[in-house]
Amino acid sequence: MNWLYLDRMAAITQPEEISETAPSKSDVGGVPARHGFKYQDHIAAKHFIEMLTNVLCVRMECETADDILVVWQNESQILNEYIQVKTTENDSRKWSIKELTDRSNKNTPSSVAEASLLCDKYEAKAMFRVVTLRAVNRSLLPLTIPFSERTDICGVDKLAEVILKKRKTTRSENGNNLEYWVQNAFWDVTGDKASVEAKNLIALSEVCDRYGAIPDHAQLKDLYAKILNWVDEAAEASRRTSPSKKIISRVAAEQWVKGQTATVIATRSQFLKPYRYATPNFFTVLTTFSEEDIKRSMSSYDVEFELKRWRSRKLADYLVQWIPEISLKASEIVSADQFSWDEKFSSAITQITKDTSLDYLTIMSETLLHAIIRNFFDSEPIACKIFSGSTEGIRHFGNAHIVHGKCGDELWLGRSSVVAAREFSEICDQIVEDLKKLLHPDIFLKEKDIIISLREPQHLLPTNLEDAFDRGVPFDRLLSHICIPILIGYDSSVLKDGFSDSYKEALIREVKEGYDELKGMLPSEVDEHSVKVHLIAVPIECAATLFKQFETKLRSLCK
Repeated sequence: MNWLYLDRMAAITQPEEISETAPSKSDVGGVPARHGFKYQDHIAAKHFIEMLTNVLCVRMECETADDILVVWQNESQILNEYIQVKTTENDSRKWSIKELTDRSNKNTPSSVAEASLLCDKYEAKAMFRVVTLRAVNRSLLPLTIPFSERTDICGVDKLAEVILKKRKTTRSENGNNLEYWVQNAFWDVTGDKASVEAKNLIALSEVCDRYGAIPDHAQLKDLYAKILNWVDEAAEASRRTSPSKKIISRVAAEQWVKGQTATVIATRSQFLKPYRYATPNFFTVLTTFSEEDIKRSMSSYDVEFELKRWRSRKLADYLVQWIPEISLKASEIVSADQFSWDEKFSSAITQITKDTSLDYLTIMSETLLHAIIRNFFDSEPIACKIFSGSTEGIRHFGNAHIVHGKCGDELWLGRSSVVAAREFSEICDQIVEDLKKLLHPDIFLKEKDIIISLREPQHLLPTNLEDAFDRGVPFDRLLSHICIPILIGYDSSVLKDGFSDSYKEALIREVKEGYDELKGMLPSEVDEHSVKVHLIAVPIECAATLFKQFETKLRSLCK
């Protein structure tokens, strides 16, 4: 089927005009019986959502000519699809020809098939749908075959002959009999209410996506509830006093969904989780191990070679791509669109270059640590503190991340050092001196205040640290959940020798030796505060070259 159907053409342009002589004028029967019965609303909602995706669907009506009437129109023809919804949930039997044709009143055409056929009273071509919870038995299976797949041997014509013999005299006002009904009827076994609702929510989500909206579960359920309410009100509206309320046009539905999705887009950004999206990775893991008994761990990462050349320039370009995320707040990231992102990116770069208290080496070092934590530790950053708009420059720990681990959430407070032409032991000496200052109680307390002021919990996943972030709570409650990642980017003697097939094995030995050296030098304050320390090692072919490439790239974006 390329399309389906509609009732009178006049009703398309003037839906409030329902014929005074039409049997659907009365409120007796369907409308009162609807109270407390909502399964039909979910079926109506299904067709409401389908109407939003098919331009051939003109409108739908609830409880007029049938339980649901869907009106279709193409360039040359109008079709009315009359839909009956049957909900005999407690009957385990499959639908049969007998049940389809048995009359509730033997003196009137009151069987399911006859009642459906008698809806055919308007000029438009009539088609029919029976929606049921229960499946059909073998005799009615031909009706479950979609129209586009029906052939001469599918059994529809034979079934039409059988059903016609049951009720030969019944004809619609347009002169059609039950043979016509069978040939133009589709049996739709939908399953229970939960199943219909689940499918409707998926379809509604796809509609929202077409309008550029990505509602969360609560928003999607709210939209669906509004659709259910609309079709319910249409079904319960009086045919006599409020006929226009029983009709839902495609135009009205489209206008409604445009407004609703615009609201979703506007409000969704208030709670979006920008750090849950996949991030572009660049590194491969060299080593990762942990010594839980002493709260020490280590991981190291390889930039790799490409065509036997170490990827220095590509690493510099990769790090620059992270600048917007580390310099903008979560609320600024989620509010950006394709029209404003370039402006925000430019603003972030300008902010960095104007901050005279920051040097490019610090920016590169902290960006490197940020990128690795984001990629490998399932983290959500707390607006990178070195770009929080302060004139003080880097504030103690340059990185702050919530890391969602298997054993609970942790607050990672990190520092990063990328140094050139220095022995590893010299780098360790510098790191140890930094840690002694950073682990001072006054510094820790100041860190908590900074993090609380920068943190935007509405854009982050819930954590088990919420109570610890309260300003009135002692810092000790947060201290047990802190890990200090220390990133060291250093000139590697292995990489300086260039590419070889065994360079990775040599790098692994090199970074393990560095870890053992630093581990034995850590200040006593680490154990005193019982904080975890995680060393992140990034071997670099030439740190000075990498820095120059990063600085050149960053400055070029400021022009």
